[in-house]
Amino acid sequence: MNRKVLLILPYYYSLKDSLRSGFAAHNYNVASTSFYDQNNSLINKIDIKTTGFPFKFRKYWNDWLIGSTQQKYLNLNDSFKPDIVVIYNNEHVSPATIEKFRKKSKIVFILGDHPLMSKTDPYNLLILEQADCIVCPDSYWKDELELLGIKNIVLDFIGTNQDIFFPIINDKVNFLTDISFIGRTYRNADGYKRALYLSKFTKYKLMLYTHYDSYWNVWLKSFPKLEEHIQYLPTPLSSSEVNKIYNNSALAPIDSNSGLINGIHLRFFDILSAGCLPIIEYKSDYEKIFKGFELPLIKNYNDVESVVNKWLNDVDQRNKFVSELRNYTFQKYNPADFINRILSFLYG
Repeated sequence: MNRKVLLILPYYYSLKDSLRSGFAAHNYNVASTSFYDQNNSLINKIDIKTTGFPFKFRKYWNDWLIGSTQQKYLNLNDSFKPDIVVIYNNEHVSPATIEKFRKKSKIVFILGDHPLMSKTDPYNLLILEQADCIVCPDSYWKDELELLGIKNIVLDFIGTNQDIFFPIINDKVNFLTDISFIGRTYRNADGYKRALYLSKFTKYKLMLYTHYDSYWNVWLKSFPKLEEHIQYLPTPLSSSEVNKIYNNSALAPIDSNSGLINGIHLRFFDILSAGCLPIIEYKSDYEKIFKGFELPLIKNYNDVESVVNKWLNDVDQRNKFVSELRNYTFQKYNPADFINRILSFLYG
């Protein structure tokens, strides 16, 4: 009889597809949900639109919305009866709900945000104390959580689902653009930092795919050349659309928000799997994980031009490097082997 796993994570992350394929490879039945899946579209719209409202208002709203969602989580858990519950960051799952899950299920957290810096939920650190396994993409996070006495932490990477992100040979003949970036802006210094990084690529054929946010107007005042490269998206891109964009690009910049200290960005694996070369804002874990590879790491934003010129102009060198890096990376960091490592950690 197949075992069961319940995934609680946002629907729009490629991570969900990777986890599904990884658990399926080990004969697990998979169900998935998210905080927003548990509430109707009107409630979700109100929640998003009132995010910046005063705490006095939001406290009562949060208490009601998050509180009522806990019973929905529990009902789903009771009906599906999973052996493992996997939660991305926190998805507003309360400590009391985790405690009830644990009576019949192993609890796995996969972290995408620094739990000490994230303000998404006041309990996003407390719930980690109940975890059977916590997967970190950043060695600094792991060290910091262990300093607090939190246990069962591993540094690991799922890679990506190569059935979703892969080279489309026929589409690679003529690139639609030299460089593509997919991502939103931020309403803090991280938004300025992202715009600053992307501004270093504007002398090239760059496409920036993003959702409209009024704060883009703020950052574009400092980096007006970015505006001609922006394509605002009316709806989120599907995974197949993302794959096509990377296939039709030679390079793809990767930056990190301020919460990623040493770690590897999940998007690195998607880009590489599609056959595109990531141009990566420097983080020390890349050098530790990919010893022997001279990755295109940006240690100073002023170095972008020299790095891009090196990899953009020599097509044969780039293709050879991407092929070798892909082979090395996905021999180890793939969903099936990632899940196998988690299962070994949970069950020995």
